[in-house]
Amino acid sequence: MLADGSVWKHPRPVRTARKAVNPQARRVDDRGVDMVVMTWALYSISDPPAALHEMRRVLKLGGVLLFVEHGLSTEPGVARWELHGCSTLSDGLK
Repeated sequence: MLADGSVWKHPRPVRTARKAVNPQARRVDDRGVDMVVMTWALYSISDPPAALHEMRRVLKLGGVLLFVEHGLSTEPGVARWELHGCSTLSDGLK
């Protein structure tokens, strides 16, 4: 919603598809998705580096990872990734 209360509309129709995927229950193709959205979840995943690796595996080149987290991870590798943002993940996709 915009400051004046109106709703912004994209000038061209945008086709979207949304599906929740449990990677343990369904195999997702390598480079098979345009976007991964993760909200307040990384802290509760038992193996954060493996989860991030899986996200990198399924994202298409130029794909987007959107995430929100509670705070900085205590896992050094994950904290390093959080501090440097998605550039670390996207660098691995090139």
